[in-house]
Amino acid sequence: MSSLARERSTVSQNPPSRALTSANSTLRRSVQRADIDRETEEELLFLTDISRPVTHQDPVREDFDKFRLELTPTRPLEPHEVRQEIYRRECKRLRVIPLSSYIRHPIRNSLTVAHCGLGPRGAMALAAPLMLDHNISFLDIEGNAIGPIGLNYLMEACLETMCITQLNLSNNCLGNEGAKILCEAVQKLSLFEYLNLSNNGFKDEDSVLFADVIEKSKSLREIILAHNHFAERAGHEFGRALENNDRLEAFDISWNHINGRSAEAFAKGVKKNVGLKRLDISFNGFGREGSKALSLALKKNRTLQELDLSYNRMVDEDIEVLAQGLMENEALKTLAVGDNLLTHESSLHILRSIEDPKSLTVLESVDLKNVCVDQEFVHLLQEVKEIKTIDIKHGKIMKVGKPRRRRRRRKPRPKPEADKEKVNSTPAQPLADPMSKEETNIGIISNGGGDKNENSGQVFPPAPPPGGIVREPLILGENMVNMGTT
Repeated sequence: MSSLARERSTVSQNPPSRALTSANSTLRRSVQRADIDRETEEELLFLTDISRPVTHQDPVREDFDKFRLELTPTRPLEPHEVRQEIYRRECKRLRVIPLSSYIRHPIRNSLTVAHCGLGPRGAMALAAPLMLDHNISFLDIEGNAIGPIGLNYLMEACLETMCITQLNLSNNCLGNEGAKILCEAVQKLSLFEYLNLSNNGFKDEDSVLFADVIEKSKSLREIILAHNHFAERAGHEFGRALENNDRLEAFDISWNHINGRSAEAFAKGVKKNVGLKRLDISFNGFGREGSKALSLALKKNRTLQELDLSYNRMVDEDIEVLAQGLMENEALKTLAVGDNLLTHESSLHILRSIEDPKSLTVLESVDLKNVCVDQEFVHLLQEVKEIKTIDIKHGKIMKVGKPRRRRRRRKPRPKPEADKEKVNSTPAQPLADPMSKEETNIGIISNGGGDKNENSGQVFPPAPPPGGIVREPLILGENMVNMGTT
């Protein structure tokens, strides 16, 4: 019998007690648990990022009684790694999804996170790393609905770094509270050069806040307030701000409700402004009152270079008044008046103001979108392009109107010979002194301009006419005189 068989028979004859079996199983389980813990520790050491801990000792687990792992970094942390870790922890704390674009490229001059669905919490999480980022100068958060709460945290980050000078906050549901927060931050520190605040639900009462910002800011160069609810009060407030500001270069107030008297007050501010170069007031409804005020403004303003007046309920009479202001303006280079209630007469008014030799205009581009023109405009435009370099966009060309003909100097036509003979054959006027009886008996008749010798009674032939035709001299005698008398 083999030894293995003997051992089996011995175990079968002497079975182990139940207590011994349970002790062995407990020991086996503890050994397995120790192996699992050792493997878990090795996996943690391998998978944990060395850049995660900010301090030299960072507990990985919260259960300090069973397990505690202390990890010491092997190299100093880079600034962008610190910002990445701060952003991850803030997103985890606020339960939002981190932006992969910011994590992948943390070092950049501009950050564009438009239409990413940040919301107020996402803006709060993003504001934490921005406080330590001194590289970003342009921040685009368009279409994220951050609201006044998210705006408050972003303004704190901007004031902390003092590096962000261009900010796009369009379509973020800021409202009246957001306007107060933003204007207060801008007035605290003259930092921003570009602000895009379009489509944020600002009301007419908020125009007072933005007018104060435009008037007092020393750094603002361009502001966009399109797609809001500015109306009558806004025209007066913005006109006052433009009148007292000489640093703003571009102003976009399109898609609002500035018309009537408010448009007139706004144009008066443009008239006295000395720094504005680009102005967009389309989709407002300036109409007749606004066009008259703008015509006067163009006569005095010497800095405005681009003007957009499309969709402003203007008619031909308004463009005619505006063209008079263009003739005295020496700075405007781009004009847009398309998509108004205009006919081909308006296009002729503008083109004639350019063609007029007394005009001072320096227009280079004119937008007459959806404005039909006639044949006279086409021929006049060709003549203008021979003199100046200008680009005019217009609508369809109608087959009406008389083509304008060029004025040419014609050479004087020579008079026909028959006319000259009639002129020369006209009888001479009678002399003032009466003729003597001897002259009448001899039959001396003076021909136009003929000279007579008083001593001999001979008549000399007259001088040749100016046409160069020499007539034969007439010899008059007694017979011819008698025949003429009979």
